[in-house]
Amino acid sequence: MPVIWQPYARTATQREFNLACLLLTRRGRDLLADHDARPSRWWAGFDIDPGAPTGDRYDWQALIRRDFTGAVVLLNPPGEPTQTVELDGRYARPDGTAVPATLTVRGGRAFVLLRR
Repeated sequence: MPVIWQPYARTATQREFNLACLLLTRRGRDLLADHDARPSRWWAGFDIDPGAPTGDRYDWQALIRRDFTGAVVLLNPPGEPTQTVELDGRYARPDGTAVPATLTVRGGRAFVLLRR
């Protein structure tokens, strides 16, 4: 049975967290809804293709991680301490911005990192 995630996000940071949650749990035809997704306010993350999952989500350096053929998803749950991690490859954000080799992830924050 598909699941539709219907968050109420207004910033790119909130949208990225919502997308990360969807990708961490996705099993099939699940969807991410966004009541504010209009052409004039389109977020680049809606257009990414992470590829196929290479496995399930797992604990990684005190974060929750899931790998895809074209992306990596990292999430630090709300209320958890900030974590600084060394990435194992070259990545970009959904908007194309390069990601440094060392990434700091506050509690309640998530990143969808596209493989380069």
